[in-house]
Amino acid sequence: MTGHFYQDPRLAYTPKPSKPFLFLCPLCLPQPPTATMPRLHHKNKQDYQKEKLIMLSELSQIVFENDGSLRDIFVLNTSEQDWQIMLNFLRQSSYPFEFTIDGTPQELPDSVKTIFDLRQEHSTQLCIDRQELVINSFFFTEEEIDFDIHPRDINTGDKVERLLEFMRTISKLLNKEIILTPQMSETNPWYRFNPVTENEIWYLCEVI
Repeated sequence: MTGHFYQDPRLAYTPKPSKPFLFLCPLCLPQPPTATMPRLHHKNKQDYQKEKLIMLSELSQIVFENDGSLRDIFVLNTSEQDWQIMLNFLRQSSYPFEFTIDGTPQELPDSVKTIFDLRQEHSTQLCIDRQELVINSFFFTEEEIDFDIHPRDINTGDKVERLLEFMRTISKLLNKEIILTPQMSETNPWYRFNPVTENEIWYLCEVI
């Protein structure tokens, strides 16, 4: 992989103890290998929040450029039990969701097995957070939990942070890594979160 890691400047100010947040420098591809993005030094929480918003806004333009393709989110190596845990969480969470069968809104079944059985003859879709992120899942297989999002819906730094918070929450819930990828490209992640180390990695040189 081209590029190099550098530590997120947010760590210059840490509002609470945290694990490292690392990502690949988006400037290093066209520049010498030693090039790095400027490190920012935050003196207080206000500066931290300001620079964080700037960084997330830049990510919305780079990773979520509206190029006509979707972005995929994967939790790999899952089971029916993992799907069930996630659905149980959604019922109790503040995330709004809508479940449809063949395009018609229906009550979300208690058991995910029912959904996979339905999918043998029907189209099933779960839409999460329609007013903000529009995260869709179609229950393709038990072996991975997958969502898709349209980049046009992730068009601000606030929405990037909301999406990342959703991904981190699901990852910690299942204690499994979660990745963000180009459409149908689970082997080419742009972002990865590890729930054990709480490290986040951006592979931005793969995007540019």
